[in-house]
Amino acid sequence: MSKPISTNYRIYLLITLIFCSISAVDSYRFNEYSVQYTIDQNDNFYETIDLEIYNNNSDDLYDISYSIPQETSNLTFNSSNGIDSYSITTDDEGVTEVIVSLAEPIGPWQSGDLIISFTGQVSDLSGKKQVYIIVPAHDSDFKLSVQLPEGAAIVSPVKDVLSISPKDYAVGTNGKSIFVEWEKELTSEEKYFEVTINYVLTSAIATITTWESNEELYRAVSTVLGVLVVALIFFIYRNYNKVKMINELQNEIIGLNKGLEISQLNLQNKTKEIRRLEELNEHVLKELDLSKNTLKEYELKITELKENIIQFKSQIENYVKLKEELNSKNIEIKNLMSYKKLSEELNSKIAELNEVLKEKEGYILELMDRIGDYESHKSETLMNILTDEEKGLIELIREHGSISQKEIVDITGLTKPKVSRTISDLEQRGIVRKVKIGRINKIALSEDLDGSI
Repeated sequence: MSKPISTNYRIYLLITLIFCSISAVDSYRFNEYSVQYTIDQNDNFYETIDLEIYNNNSDDLYDISYSIPQETSNLTFNSSNGIDSYSITTDDEGVTEVIVSLAEPIGPWQSGDLIISFTGQVSDLSGKKQVYIIVPAHDSDFKLSVQLPEGAAIVSPVKDVLSISPKDYAVGTNGKSIFVEWEKELTSEEKYFEVTINYVLTSAIATITTWESNEELYRAVSTVLGVLVVALIFFIYRNYNKVKMINELQNEIIGLNKGLEISQLNLQNKTKEIRRLEELNEHVLKELDLSKNTLKEYELKITELKENIIQFKSQIENYVKLKEELNSKNIEIKNLMSYKKLSEELNSKIAELNEVLKEKEGYILELMDRIGDYESHKSETLMNILTDEEKGLIELIREHGSISQKEIVDITGLTKPKVSRTISDLEQRGIVRKVKIGRINKIALSEDLDGSI
């Protein structure tokens, strides 16, 4: 972080970070997000950004994008998934946009990592060093650690200005170097995370002091011959301290002016952002009013369409009823037509039968006469065609009304086979019939012949 960022740079950076945070949420997120920042004795810094990436999409994740809002040198990338290729784009404001393609994609709902490393130069503000770090904010467990060079001491750039910002940091040491750390739950709503640390190298101060002491001793030895010379040296020394104090005050004023410029830039950015948000709010309100009017028109149209739909439904119901009635009438008509046709056919048949009947009336009368004659002479005819044994059996059956074969055998003295054959023959000719009385089959005259013989 070589220089304080300008007003245009901050605006562009804010827009870039907002865009990146929105686009990244769509496909992946950073579960863990850590930044390691180390400074050597020559004011070179080495920054490493370690990202644990979670693919919250159903597709494989090949490309990771990340914005570095500063100029970089010796930019390198590393990943356990391997690096296939990458692209680096730096705009006029010094914002570096990187897109890294992984050799092996991060599968759906799986985690991977990406490590970004680069170097740069720490800013020098009138002998005091200033660390300025800014990184885009993402929803993640965030950690940032700054290791100052050996012999560094944290100081305030000007009076009433914090030597370390933001607050909620932790300071530690390993006996040689000072560590400053931040650890927090970072959200994309913060847009970016910004850190400032001011320090000086105590070894440089000690070197200057030693050189000044030797110079004073040399002047004291050179002027030991006279009190006037010593007084002159003392006078010069006092004036030198005053000049030195004036220079320090001037440096503090310069630092204060720079801090004031930064504050003014921040204030201008905030004022512009407030104006932009107010303009956006006015635009949104206008759009909302237009949407409300459009919504009212749509509601009126919907109400009208609903009424039309109700009318159409009523018409459809009436149409269905009329169609059902028409179908019913058509069925009735078809049935009536069928009945009419059948009636005509039956009338035709009846007419034909009547004609036939008229033709057959004489024959029928003749048959009826023959039948009457046959009925009157039936008993004589039957008796004429029967043998004496059969006639005797018929007389026996008529006397008893019904009689068993055993009783016939006992009464007539005929053999049992003879009686059985005769009864079977008479039964086949329809003259006698068998009647079930209890468990015994008895023989009786046929109903047609009973009383006529």
